[in-house]
Amino acid sequence: MNAPVGPTGLPETCRGGTDESPAARFRLGVSAGVSATDLTFGTGPGAAIHEKSLGASLAWRASRRWTLSASAGALTGGFLWPAGQPGLTLLPGPFGAVAGTFRILEGGKGLPFLTATASASLLATQTQDAAGATTPLLATDVKAAAIVGITLWDRLSPYVGAAAFGGPVLWGPSDHRNTGTDNYHYQVLIGLSAALPAGLDAFLEGSPVGERALTGGLGYAF
Repeated sequence: MNAPVGPTGLPETCRGGTDESPAARFRLGVSAGVSATDLTFGTGPGAAIHEKSLGASLAWRASRRWTLSASAGALTGGFLWPAGQPGLTLLPGPFGAVAGTFRILEGGKGLPFLTATASASLLATQTQDAAGATTPLLATDVKAAAIVGITLWDRLSPYVGAAAFGGPVLWGPSDHRNTGTDNYHYQVLIGLSAALPAGLDAFLEGSPVGERALTGGLGYAF
C-alpha cells in the first residue's frame, strides 16, 4: 500500500531547470492517485484493497545530486474485500511520507538519466461495515525505487523503472490486531513528466503489475 507522494524521481530539467538555467531549489506539488492490490493476513484469508488518495509535497534540492521531500495528504475513499466476506468501506484518513532521491546519472543533451529513491510512509484509516461499525487500519511502507529515462527537447521526460517495498498492515482493535502484508512487494513503473512554463510541471505515473497504481499531479518549482 503506497501513498501518492509524487513522481518517483526525475531530472532537474523537469523540476524548473534547463541546460541554460540552473534548476530551482524547491518544488511544491499536488497529486492524486488510485491503487489496487491484494493483502494477506497471517494464515487467514486474504483481502483485496482499492484506494483513492490526494496529497501535497514539498521537495528541497539539497545538492546537485540529492533531493529530499516530505508529503502529506489523505485517503479519500476505497474498499476492502476480505475473502468470503462482505466488502468494507475505507473511510477518509491521513498519510505522511518522507523521501530522498539521488541522481546517479544526470542526463541531458540526449543522454539518459538514472535516479534512485528511498521513502517511508504511514497511512491511518478505518474500515466500515454495512452496519456502520468501524475497525482501525494502519499501514506502513519502506520503499526503494529506481527509474531510467531521457529528457526530450528540455521538456518531456518519459521513463521506466521498478520499485520494491514492504511493511506491515495492522487491521483491528489495539488488543486484537491482525498483521498483514502486500502480496506482491513490487511495482513496474511507467511515467511521463513535462516541464511547463513559469516553473510549472506535470506528471503521470502508473504501475500495471505488482501493486497496480496510477498517480498524476502538478508542481511548481522556485
